[in-house]
Amino acid sequence: TTTTTTMPTTTPTDIVEPTTVIPTSATTTTAMPGTTSTTMTTTDSPVASSGKVLPVRNCYLAAPLQTGTGCEKLAEFAGAEFGLNEFGQETTGKRKCLERLRTVAGDTFVFELGRCEVWRCLVRPSLRASAFPIHVTSRPATSTSGPLSASFLGHHGKYLNVHSGPAMLYADAASEGPESEFHIIRNVDGSVALLHEGSGYLSVNPDGTLSVDEAAANTWESFTLQDNSDGTVSLKSFHGLYVSAQLDGRALANAGEKGDSERFRLANETSPTAPSEEPAEPNPKASVHSELCEYQEATGGRGAEELRAPVFVKLWEWNYVDVAKECTEYLGPNGFDAVQLSPVVEHKRGSQWWTKYQPISFGLNTRSGTAQDFQEMVAECRAAGVEVMVDLILNHMAIACDEAHHSPNTGAPCVGWNGSTYGHRRMSGARGWDEAGPEYFHHAPGHLGYGLCGVGAPSYLCGSLVTTDCSCCKCDLYGLPDWNTDLQEVLEIHFRHVRELHDMGVTMLRIDAALYEDVGQVSRVLNRFPWDYVQMEWWGEYPTGLHDKYIGNYGDGAMSWKIAHALATEKDLSKLPKVLGLAWGTFGVSNDKAIYAIANHDKRTDNAVQEVATYKNGLEFHQQQKFFLALPNLERVSLWGGFGWKSIDEGPPGCQGGGELCTPSSPFGAGGATNCMATPTQSPLPSESSDQNSWVCEHRWQGVAGLVAFRKACRGRAVTNLGNGGVDGRLAFRAGDDCMVALVRGSNWKWPQGFGSLGDWNLQGLQVGLPAGRYCNVAALSSKFMAGTVTECPSEVLVGGDGAVLSGSVPEGDLLAIYGGSRLPDRRLRSDRRRR
Repeated sequence: TTTTTTMPTTTPTDIVEPTTVIPTSATTTTAMPGTTSTTMTTTDSPVASSGKVLPVRNCYLAAPLQTGTGCEKLAEFAGAEFGLNEFGQETTGKRKCLERLRTVAGDTFVFELGRCEVWRCLVRPSLRASAFPIHVTSRPATSTSGPLSASFLGHHGKYLNVHSGPAMLYADAASEGPESEFHIIRNVDGSVALLHEGSGYLSVNPDGTLSVDEAAANTWESFTLQDNSDGTVSLKSFHGLYVSAQLDGRALANAGEKGDSERFRLANETSPTAPSEEPAEPNPKASVHSELCEYQEATGGRGAEELRAPVFVKLWEWNYVDVAKECTEYLGPNGFDAVQLSPVVEHKRGSQWWTKYQPISFGLNTRSGTAQDFQEMVAECRAAGVEVMVDLILNHMAIACDEAHHSPNTGAPCVGWNGSTYGHRRMSGARGWDEAGPEYFHHAPGHLGYGLCGVGAPSYLCGSLVTTDCSCCKCDLYGLPDWNTDLQEVLEIHFRHVRELHDMGVTMLRIDAALYEDVGQVSRVLNRFPWDYVQMEWWGEYPTGLHDKYIGNYGDGAMSWKIAHALATEKDLSKLPKVLGLAWGTFGVSNDKAIYAIANHDKRTDNAVQEVATYKNGLEFHQQQKFFLALPNLERVSLWGGFGWKSIDEGPPGCQGGGELCTPSSPFGAGGATNCMATPTQSPLPSESSDQNSWVCEHRWQGVAGLVAFRKACRGRAVTNLGNGGVDGRLAFRAGDDCMVALVRGSNWKWPQGFGSLGDWNLQGLQVGLPAGRYCNVAALSSKFMAGTVTECPSEVLVGGDGAVLSGSVPEGDLLAIYGGSRLPDRRLRSDRRRR
C-alpha cells in the first residue's frame, strides 16, 4: 500500500488527497469546503429506513479521469479492502469504494484492484469530458483541491449575479465577474449548494426571490442540478420549482416546468491549477462509476466518444455447469457481454418453469445446480469476459402447498427444492437470517393469514387507473405473499441476499415484478452496490421517470412485436422501409432507457403465432433476431437461448415426467457438441418439431455469432436506404461508410401473405458504396469472423471499384450482412498463380 500524506501509526493504509485523512474504521466524520460535517458508516450498516438512494453505475468510460474539465478528485485510498474477496472477485472492493464515495460526498469513483479514487463532477457533461481523451495533449492538468466554480449564463445572454445590500440574486450581468461566480458544492443526498464568495449560500425565500446571505447550507439552500439534453443545466429548488432568469433582470424560483428561461449554460468552470503529467494511454484495469451516467450508455471509452453495442442473452433454465461451458466456449469468444439466468434462489418443488419464480428461501441450491456450481459458473463466465445477470425476486415468496392452505396455522409443512420448509405466508429459511413469519408480509389489518389486497388478470390494477403510482405495491401478485418492505427487518434480509450475489461476482440484475415494488425501498437495497447493469420487468406502462432514475432500464417487449409485424405479418410490402426508422418500442420509453429483448418467457404461446416472436415461427423468427442485431438504431439488445414446449407451463428438458424433483438435461452431448435444434428453413415449424420438449438454443443458430460482431462494429452509425428503398419486399441499407445489410421478406406455408414467393435476391448491380473487395456474409457464420485467418466463406459478396455489387445474393426469408471487418483477401488471377 502507499500513501500521499503522513498517517498516524494507528491509521490503516489509506490514501487521501489533498490533506484529509479518512481512516477505515467503522465510522468516519468529514467536512468538505462549504458543507456541514456528516457522519456515515463505511461498513455494512443497516439499510436506510427512508428516502431514495441514487444508483452509482458503471460508466464504461476510459480512466484515469482528467482534471481541468469540471471534475475534482476528493480522496484516494489504497489497501486490502479494495482487493479480491473470498470468492476471488473484486466486487466487494468496488462496494467499499462506493461507501467511501458517500462518506466524502462525492458522485464518482474510479476503481482499480487495490485502489479507490473518489471524485466530484457535479454534472454529466463534466464527467464525460473528464474521460481519458482520444487524442492526448501535453496540456497541464489541474490540481484536485478546492470546489468547482462556475457562472450561470441565461438564455437572454445575461449571467446570474449577486447584488449587494441586501445580497440578492439577479439575472442582469452582461459579463462574467466575481459577482457571477459560484462554488458548486455537492451534498450527501445528491443535491448541491451554491456558495458565493464573501456573501454566503444561495437561498430560496418564500416569495420565490433568492437571497445570498446564509452562512450555512440547509434545506432552503438545497438545489437539484439537472442536465438537459441541449447541454444546458437547470436549478430546481427543494420545493420543486425551477430558478428562472426573467427578461427584466430578476431571478426567481417560481417555475413549475422548464422552458428557455430555466436553462443555463455553465461558463468559466474553474478549479485551481497546477502542472502535472498526463498518462499517454488509458488504464484498462480501472473502471469509472458515477451517479451522473446511465446504465450501458451508447457511447463510452476514450473521450466518452467510442460507440458501444451491448449484447445479452438469456439462457433459460440452463444448468449452471452448462452456462459456464457456454460462456467459455461460445458466448465469450463471440463477443456476448452478459448472460441472464433464471432465478437463483431455492424455489418450490415442481416441474413447471414458473416454480423457479416462487422462492421459499434465499438459499442458492436450485434445480439449476448447487451454490458451489453457481459460484464457479460466475467465476468462469467472468473469466471469459461475460458478466452474469441474475433474475432477482424481492417482491414475493411462493404460494404454500395444499396442506398449509387447508391448515394455515400449522407452521411450515411444505418442503422446497433443497429441503427448506415453508408454509402459508412464512418461510423457515435456509441461511438462518432468511427466516420470515406472516408479519413480514403485507396483510389485512388484524389478519396475518390474509393478504392486504390482490393483483392479477385481467386488469392488473389496484383501485387506480395506473400501476406506476405504486397502488399495487402492497398487494399479493397472483396470490403470492407480498414482502412488507416497509419493515427494516425485511430490507435487511433482502440486502444480505443481494450482498451475497454481488460478492460472488454478480454485476447485473433483472428485477422481477418491478412495477409492484416501492421505488424508494428497492433503491435503498440495490443502490448500496455499484452495478454494471439493472433492468426491470416492464409491461408497457407509460413511465413517470422515477423507476429509471432510481432502479434501471425498462425491459421492452414492444420492439420485438414491431419487428415481427414489419418482417412477417405486414401484407403491404411498400411499408417495409419503415422498419429502418424504428427508434423506440414501448410508448414513452426512450431508446436510451430500454433493453430490447427478442423473446420473453411470459409472452409465449402454446402454438406458433406470427405476432409473437418464438422459435415456433421458424425462419421468420430467425430473420427477426438477425435484424435485431443488424439494425444500428437499438442501443441494448437481448437474445434468447431456451427450450421447446408443447404447453407453455412445461419446464426444461428432463422434467417432462412432471416429477417434483426433476433434473434438467444438458444441452451438451457426451462429446461436448450441443444437442440443440438445427437452424430452421421454413415458417412456421411443423408441430412434430416445434412441440418437442428439447433444447432449441436460438442464440446458436447460424448467423447469430457473426452478427454480434457486426453489431459491435456498426451500431450507432447513420443509416442510408439503398436500391429501390425496399418497397418490393427487398430491403438494403448501409450503416456508416462500410457496413451493409440486405434482406428479403419470406413466405409462410400456414399464413400466406398474398404476395407469393419473392425468391432469392441477386444483388448484382446494387450500388452499396463500400470499398472494392471480397466480403464475407457474417449473417451466414456460426462463429465470429476472424480477419486474417479466414480465406473462404459459405456466402460472399464481391464489390467492384465503383461501389456496386458484382456478385452476391440473399436467400428468401433471410438476411445478409457485410462490413469492413469482414473483408476477405483478394483472389489472385489464375495467370498470376501459374507464373508462381
